[in-house]
Amino acid sequence: MQGETNATLLARPSALPETWIGRIFGRMEDFYGARFLDAWRGTDLARVKATWAEKLAGFADQPERIGHAINALEHHPFPPTLPEFLALCRQAPAPNRPTLPEPMIDPEVAADRARQVQEKAMAAMRNPPHHHWAIRILSDIAAGVVLPRISEQFAIEALQNVGKIDETPAEYVALNRPVWRQLTQVAA
Repeated sequence: MQGETNATLLARPSALPETWIGRIFGRMEDFYGARFLDAWRGTDLARVKATWAEKLAGFADQPERIGHAINALEHHPFPPTLPEFLALCRQAPAPNRPTLPEPMIDPEVAADRARQVQEKAMAAMRNPPHHHWAIRILSDIAAGVVLPRISEQFAIEALQNVGKIDETPAEYVALNRPVWRQLTQVAA
């Protein structure tokens, strides 16, 4: 999927074709006449068109949005600036794209699957397996592995939080380490 996305982005044009920009400018000249031409007096028209082509490139695969913007110009007494034209393109209604039909599933099958998911979720909440990392850390410390104090503290606190402090390895408890004494005395 990542490769597809990158390929799609790379395949997108960096500018609309000059013919498209020529047609857009031609339509605006038809609508606004000299008013449109005056808007560009004293500018490099080729550079202006290139900028419009670059900024409108995002609509290359949605020409209907550009068409919507051109049609909307009938209601605007003045020629649009580039930001105004872009806004008109963005205001176009979303194209009516075909969708897949809603999947058909037997209501009894759906209810059974929902019940199974709920049972698994409830079982996971009653007997969470996610505390085993804490037991492993305390077992490693009992075996002589040197770990940061914070790891030891978090492991003890995790077992306390899930109500599994009684599963603390006996070898670790026998060490009677300061962190163990401090945290278990506070909890007692």
